[in-house]
Amino acid sequence: MRKHKRYDLNLPVAVMETGGRGGNRVFLLRTENVSAGGALLRADRGPAAGTAVRLVFFLQTDPLEAFVDPRHTFHGRVVRSESGRFAVVFVKTHQAAVPAPAQGPATGAPGVPRGVSTRPDGERG
Repeated sequence: MRKHKRYDLNLPVAVMETGGRGGNRVFLLRTENVSAGGALLRADRGPAAGTAVRLVFFLQTDPLEAFVDPRHTFHGRVVRSESGRFAVVFVKTHQAAVPAPAQGPATGAPGVPRGVSTRPDGERG
């Protein structure tokens, strides 16, 4: 019995290797089916089982919502690779919060905060 219901969907997806021996190869493929836990992708030859990947799904949107980015990115790991297709399980990633860049004194543009020296000798000028 499967944990998640699978849906037969033929969606365009870019699969980028983020680890493994193959380097950082990119595959432009289509899905065979998708679930909340992963996806089955059609490919003549895919990444080896155990390879970490990033999947970018390209979804069509309503023309009135064109300003919204129709791409959805997931991280995963190849769990099965066979002739003609391979399966990816989605994995959760944890990212540390990135501090906001400092704002320049007058323009609000990224820069060095007021009172911090940018000179190598530490003098303000």
